[in-house]
Amino acid sequence: MAWCSRRVNPSEPGLSLRSHELEPEHDGTSLDHALRHVAARRLAILGRSWRRTLDPLGGGRLLLWYPALPSSQGAARAATAGLFDDRDCPPWDTWVAFVEEDDTIRPESRYLVAWIPPSLTAIAGLGVAVAGAGSLGWLGERPSALGVRLRRA
Repeated sequence: MAWCSRRVNPSEPGLSLRSHELEPEHDGTSLDHALRHVAARRLAILGRSWRRTLDPLGGGRLLLWYPALPSSQGAARAATAGLFDDRDCPPWDTWVAFVEEDDTIRPESRYLVAWIPPSLTAIAGLGVAVAGAGSLGWLGERPSALGVRLRRA
């Protein structure tokens, strides 16, 4: 939240949250490896300059991207001024976690969690709507073990 809040520009959602400093390596490594790279770089740059807030999501929402499910084939990208890429992947600055549930046979058992800043939840919602039952969904509105665990807590 600290990283995205400082960089988000609602008029350029895709560009403002794909910072050069955090760009993942494009060497065919796993999404999990790419996320670890992004998280490590973000923490190294932020250092101790971030603060916790009373609102655990800072007014934003958690989005799930299922890379193995059918994408909108660029429709989410077009609907959101580039917030999502052609595969419906959210910008790497927003990446929080990569989850692989115990049942890795189902394509929806692997997903990336991204934090969407409050100023972009409406536009991200357009991408989720265009993707339909495909690769995008909000935490709590799509099946996920993470959502089940959070509701039980």
